[in-house]
Amino acid sequence: MTITDKGSLYSLDVLFSVLIVSIILAITVAHVSGYTVARTDSFKYKQLETQALFLADSLIKNNDANGLYGIAVYDEQTHRVKSHTVREKDSVFLKNNPDIHAVWVQDGNTVHSVFDRNTSTDCIGVERFVVVDGKKKVLGVRVCA
Repeated sequence: MTITDKGSLYSLDVLFSVLIVSIILAITVAHVSGYTVARTDSFKYKQLETQALFLADSLIKNNDANGLYGIAVYDEQTHRVKSHTVREKDSVFLKNNPDIHAVWVQDGNTVHSVFDRNTSTDCIGVERFVVVDGKKKVLGVRVCA
């Protein structure tokens, strides 16, 4: 059995077309896997951001006296929590929460660090306006993965 010129030409055409299709397929797979990795990192960041926002909102809108985790001031007369009103001395108790890695209070340009655990690099900080001991300030919370 001999290969004619016409047969080898057709064999080379098929070889080149399979090679080109394989290269295009490999590029497509690489692009899709890169997109998937980028979306996974974005999802982890969004999940951490959601956790930080929910935790910060819980801190300033709840109190342990009403059965929910938080440091908002509990008014004994009305039996209600004063939302966005905290005492700075209560923020020290947040050290016991393993999810919170730092708490700070900012008054204008002055930042007072309540505590700071430098244990992780994947962190997100959230700030909320609050009334601290009768003065308007910013309470910051850093949550790490």
